[in-house]
Amino acid sequence: MRDVCLLLFLSVIGLSACGLAPPADTQGPKLKRSYLAGGETLTLEWDESLGKAQAEAEFAAGRLPVEVEEAKLKLPLPPSLHPGQGYRWSVSVTDRAGNPTSLQGTVLGPNPHPARLRLNEVRFAGSGNKPDGVELLVLEAGNLGGITLEYRGPGHERREMIFPDAQVAQGNYVIVLYKAGSASATRVYVQPGGKGLSAVAGVLSVRPDPQAPAVDQFVWSLRPGEGQALASQTKDATEVVEHSALGCTANRTWCRGKADSWLIVASGHASLGRANSLVPWVPKPSNRTQAPIAKLPKARKSPLRAKPISRVARSSRVVLREREEVALRPPPNAAHRPSPRYRRGKGKARWHRSSKLLWSTGLGGGLHSVSQVRGQVVLTARSA
Repeated sequence: MRDVCLLLFLSVIGLSACGLAPPADTQGPKLKRSYLAGGETLTLEWDESLGKAQAEAEFAAGRLPVEVEEAKLKLPLPPSLHPGQGYRWSVSVTDRAGNPTSLQGTVLGPNPHPARLRLNEVRFAGSGNKPDGVELLVLEAGNLGGITLEYRGPGHERREMIFPDAQVAQGNYVIVLYKAGSASATRVYVQPGGKGLSAVAGVLSVRPDPQAPAVDQFVWSLRPGEGQALASQTKDATEVVEHSALGCTANRTWCRGKADSWLIVASGHASLGRANSLVPWVPKPSNRTQAPIAKLPKARKSPLRAKPISRVARSSRVVLREREEVALRPPPNAAHRPSPRYRRGKGKARWHRSSKLLWSTGLGGGLHSVSQVRGQVVLTARSA
């Protein structure tokens, strides 16, 4: 054992003597995350300790005063920033080995007095002048700046509305339309892009700022489980209730009632921008008492032109005896008629005209032949 330790010791000394040292650090620091600390300081956290740092921003003339604490870089924000407005910044830092890194980003003006909002009505099957939209009720007065309404849809679709600097009072309604339309409310905003919400599945989340956890959510789906799958893609771990998309139209929306319960309101009671009427939609019971009858395959078209029933056979009910021939005389404008269709059947022959077509729902024993003789269509029945 003593010999092994001596050999290892001599090996280390030999490597040092030969100048074989660990590889030098040539990579600059990498940003791990950024956040607002206390609403007054932008903090940038790096993967290693910093050496030197300098910063610039469009809200300050010249360089910003910065504070370095090991792997953290702190940028103080002036109190004059507008809540929710984006401001560009740039930083240049080095690690303790002198490797440089430059970075740019955007910070939202802090909101010291944010309003408290909740989802109150959702329309995701809009049309015409009633587009898809979301109604938010103001529970506590404050500023909207920076508050974010996030939407997630199928196919990793994600959109967000970051509200600008605006004061709202308690009881006001804030409307977000996903296509241009009409709505009466204290504040109405239109999501850029002109694309509506998915009627298949979706998740709406209200966040105090784009990076904060959701304070309220609404989930819907046409097939159970798809909405929950979308909700699991968000950064929120809270359990949410999935609502069915069946029954929703431009005139029937999901509205929030008492005790945070949701319901689909009856047709004509959608109320974006007004107090919810809470008249529930009651689906009509089905009158079907048996399984639907399978559709018959379409009959093959006859190559003959359509001929209305002639004077010889003008009634809607014609009984053909065995091998009896019936002549149907065409009118002068018969060339403009669509092609007739013939259907075999049993029993008596019933002839009727439907959409200018000549139909046969039965000939005693079936149809034997169809021929055209001297401008007349001749139908011959065969014996049963």
